[in-house]
Amino acid sequence: MASIYVMMIKVLPWLAALLVSALLMPLQMSLSETVVPLPSTTRHRNFLQFPRSQAENEVVNLPKLHPEQHVNAYSLLDESLTGMTEPANGMLRRQLSQKEKHKRKRNKKSKIENFPAYDEPQDWQKKANKVKEEGSDVFTSSTRRVSKMDKENILREGTREITKESNTVMTNEPWSSYLDSGPGSGGENGSATMNIIDNCWRGDPDWRNNRMHLADCAIGYGSDAQGGKGGDIYVVTDPSDNPVDPAPGTLRYGVVQMQPLWIIFEGDMSITLENELIVTSFKTIDGRGARVEISNGPCITIQDTQHVIIHGLSIHHCTPGKPGRVMSSTEHVGERTGSDGDAIAIFGGSHIWIDHNYLAECADGLIDAIHASTFITISNNFFTNHDKVMLLGHSDGYPEDTVMRVTVVYNHFGPGLVQRMPRCRYGRFHVVNNRYTKWEMYALGASADPTILSQGNYFLAPDDYRFKQVTKLEGSRETANCDWRSQGDLFLNGAFFGEYGTSSYSPNYGASDLESFDAYPAISVPMLTADAGPLNLN
Repeated sequence: MASIYVMMIKVLPWLAALLVSALLMPLQMSLSETVVPLPSTTRHRNFLQFPRSQAENEVVNLPKLHPEQHVNAYSLLDESLTGMTEPANGMLRRQLSQKEKHKRKRNKKSKIENFPAYDEPQDWQKKANKVKEEGSDVFTSSTRRVSKMDKENILREGTREITKESNTVMTNEPWSSYLDSGPGSGGENGSATMNIIDNCWRGDPDWRNNRMHLADCAIGYGSDAQGGKGGDIYVVTDPSDNPVDPAPGTLRYGVVQMQPLWIIFEGDMSITLENELIVTSFKTIDGRGARVEISNGPCITIQDTQHVIIHGLSIHHCTPGKPGRVMSSTEHVGERTGSDGDAIAIFGGSHIWIDHNYLAECADGLIDAIHASTFITISNNFFTNHDKVMLLGHSDGYPEDTVMRVTVVYNHFGPGLVQRMPRCRYGRFHVVNNRYTKWEMYALGASADPTILSQGNYFLAPDDYRFKQVTKLEGSRETANCDWRSQGDLFLNGAFFGEYGTSSYSPNYGASDLESFDAYPAISVPMLTADAGPLNLN
């Protein structure tokens, strides 16, 4: 009897469990029809499963975060998870939050790994500080001293440019808005500090009646360019063009005459040339006092001619010239094979001065000087929005360019430029007191044995760490055989200069006071180039 009681005590708990299970089974079956467990956080990160009673195996893809997008994951949740249950919403918030943290950590690591090695010693900053400390207060006798306030303003401007882009790319901007507010918009008396070229003539309130005095103001290798000095004044009154039989009053009629002419403009004028404009010797094209554009067609060619001055023009959107007949002088109309689409192309020219022009967006180069061209000064110009800016030297296989002598001074190489500011071959080149604003590949390029002195320039590098270097050597050191050095340049935003060769070259300009000139301290360049481009002298 006792054994029976023991067995009942052991069995009763099992019977009770079976009874409870039988009573709860209907409730469990009801719940299984409407509730599905939440997805695994390891196997279904981007999915939420709905109840099977709504749609069998239906899933919803959440928006994926692109690696390059800096998007707040919670904004995606707000848009995509409206109406979902709080547990699911919270779980997905946690998942996306973890992905955001992982992405940020990965990006941070990538940036550190790709940080440029040359920035670590910060040689560029040491150079910049050295130039600032050693810059002289005294300019040449033709200009005033730079005050302490001027220096502080320049340094402040440089700092602003490093932290925030302050230049405006003027693609397709009206020419009038450029003159009214852009570079070169100085008034009658110019900037507070004028460079030695402008100081030569802009201080004369009667310059309109003494236009030819401009020919006395060039410096550097092209300082002897006379243009049309001593000749008659020719007034352009007609913007039309005929490349074979130009009418009197047109620009082409003036530039093909055989005698010296100083060419000016009756008023504001927009000229579209039918073919390349071939300029004969002893000509000045003087746009001062008017707004003169040459655009949307072939532009200017200086071929085997001497003593040409081009001043105060806006030359942009130049296109290649067509093969055909073109008048090159009053004595010759000949067949041309077509031009490349340069703004100004110089072939075998000498004693050339290109001053205070706006040059942009042409089919080929903005200024190309080749085929043994020499004694050239390129000054006070504003360049913008172009790829291959300036070529000095035809090719590596053209050693005749060894005679080339070019001075590039007081220009502003503005925003939107890619390369060749300039690109040099063979001859000797003095690149001095120019302003460079964030090139896209490099500023100074060279090959084929040129000798280059970069002096007192203001180099503001682009933000892209891959293109901080000012210089580019085409080919190897052995094949390029270049001699170039930096003297007193200012390097900002990580810019740095690669010197090549052992040359101690300094320009041997000669005895003329204007031909031979002193470089200003690089810190003063923003002021000295503030009026680069055509001047607003109305």
